[in-house]
Amino acid sequence: MAKKPKVEAPKDFQVSPEIVALAKMKGWPDPHEQVDTFIDWHKSHGNMFSDWEAAFRNWMRKSEGVNRVYTQDKPLVRSFADRRAMPVNSIPVAELFTDTPKPSEDERARVSEMLSKLTRKMSVGGKR
Repeated sequence: MAKKPKVEAPKDFQVSPEIVALAKMKGWPDPHEQVDTFIDWHKSHGNMFSDWEAAFRNWMRKSEGVNRVYTQDKPLVRSFADRRAMPVNSIPVAELFTDTPKPSEDERARVSEMLSKLTRKMSVGGKR
C-alpha cells in the first residue's frame, strides 16, 4: 500500500462525529472550540499531514489534563530568549518531585568527600 502524500490543512476541515464522541468519552475539551486553534497553529508552522483527522486526535490528546501544550491559557516557551522576554509572573513554575527519596547521611558524606577530592585535583596548586 502506497503512503498517502502529506498535504496542507484543508480549508473545510470539520470535526468528525467520531472525534466528538471520543472527546466526550475521554473528557477532552470541546473539539469545536479547538479546531480553529489547531488549524491556525499548523498553518503558521507550515505543517503538512497525510491524515489531518489523526493529527487532530493527537492535538486533542495533548490538550487534556496536565499535558495542555496548545491551549492559550498557558504560554508555550520555546527558547531562553522567549523566557527572558516574558513577565516573571507568567513563567510556569516547575513542579517539585515529591516521590524522590532523600539521600542518607552516609550518601551525603560520600558525595561531599568526592567533591572535595575533585575540587583539590582541579585547583591550580593541588596535587594530581
